[in-house]
Amino acid sequence: LYTTSVEGGLSNNKLSANFSTNDQDGKERYAFAITGDQANSLYQVQLKDKLTLNYDNWLFTRNTSILFSKTGFNVNQLVISKGVEQIAVNSVGRELNAPIDIKFDQFSLGNIRSLYNGGSLPVDGRLNANVRVTNIDKNVPTFDGTLSVDSLQYQNVALGKLAVKATATGAEAVTLQGSLSGNGNNIDVNGTYNQETINAQLNLNPIQLKSLDPFLQTYLAQSSGTLTGPITITGNVKRPEWHGTLRFDSVKTYLAQYGT
Repeated sequence: LYTTSVEGGLSNNKLSANFSTNDQDGKERYAFAITGDQANSLYQVQLKDKLTLNYDNWLFTRNTSILFSKTGFNVNQLVISKGVEQIAVNSVGRELNAPIDIKFDQFSLGNIRSLYNGGSLPVDGRLNANVRVTNIDKNVPTFDGTLSVDSLQYQNVALGKLAVKATATGAEAVTLQGSLSGNGNNIDVNGTYNQETINAQLNLNPIQLKSLDPFLQTYLAQSSGTLTGPITITGNVKRPEWHGTLRFDSVKTYLAQYGT
């Protein structure tokens, strides 16, 4: 287990705080520091001094500011980087809940996989993304852009390459195209969603059953074989209905609870 510490103070509406997480050997693995101030119901914070992710020091822009209140937030020119890896977040405009541009370049998900007690986010891969998020204050935000993860892994199970494209089509609607390919998996999804409904088609062409083991580890283990078939996803965007017919081919698995 990791040890997390927070030090700081608040005086005359001015905030200063330091956060750090040490590994089991007492070595600092994650750390950042902030300063901030308050004006009426609006808060403003900035990074200061240092930023450490997974033992490495990261550079960050000094003119960054994050505004937030009970009704929303705004990010101004947040850029952090280490070598070829970079994350950039910037609101388009200064009002709260303005559209926000998010860009990831060659970001290793391994940087954050051990952020929570060394194992509760067991994901890895190389993330690239260029996305604009709008309708941030709505129940279902609107996304427009592309995202990919090369060599995606979950709990040390190789899943393949994930690619997603989202296109805002007006009226708070989004068209989605996505795929997961490699390591015996060939999955694609196409559809649309808005604030109320979703209508999508998920095709397993196929998926390796072992790829589902880490997601169903309470129930299944040491699985093999494939699943093939189309699945439709329709209805309320918060409570979608899934319908389809699956074909099981050469499937073998164990009930994790009983080992049989």
